[in-house]
Amino acid sequence: MGEAIVSDLLTELLIPVAAVIGIAFALIQWVLVSKVKLTPGAVPLSNKNGYEELLEEEGVSEDDVVFKCAEIQSAISEDLILYELVFIVAPFSDFTSLVSGFLGMKIATFANARTTLEARKGVGKAFITAFRSGAVMGFLLAANGLLVLYIAINLFKLYYGQDWEGLLNQ
Repeated sequence: MGEAIVSDLLTELLIPVAAVIGIAFALIQWVLVSKVKLTPGAVPLSNKNGYEELLEEEGVSEDDVVFKCAEIQSAISEDLILYELVFIVAPFSDFTSLVSGFLGMKIATFANARTTLEARKGVGKAFITAFRSGAVMGFLLAANGLLVLYIAINLFKLYYGQDWEGLLNQ
C-alpha cells in the first residue's frame, strides 16, 4: 500500500483529542440550552410579537405555559425510564447504539420544552435553542463513536499485537 498521510503517533493523539473537543463543545452547548429555565416566573416574554394579547384573551398566563411545559417534560422523562430499563435488560449487541439512543432521548426531551418556551419569544430564539440542542446531540454522539472506535482499535492491538492490521487485508 501507499505511504500514510498521518503518522501512527499523530493518529493515536488526534482521535481522542477530537473526541474530547467534541464532548467539550457539546457540554458548552448543553449549558447554554439549560439556561432556559422551566420554572414559572423565570421566563419573561421579552419579544412578544403580539402573543401577549392572545394569551390575555384566552386567559392563559405565562406561568401556566411554563408549568405545562415542565409537566410534559417530566412525564416524558418518567416514561423514558421504562424504555431505559428495556435497553439495559436487552442483549448488549451494539453498545454504541445503546448509548447513542439513551443520550439522544435524554437530550431531546430536555431540549424540546426549552425550545417551545423560547418560541414564545420569537422564531430566532427558538431556532438558536433548537440548533444548540442538535449540536449537543450531534457532537456528543460523534465523539462517542470516535471513542468507541479508538477503544476497539486499541483492544485489537492488545489482542493481536503487531499483526492486528492484517485483519483489514483479509
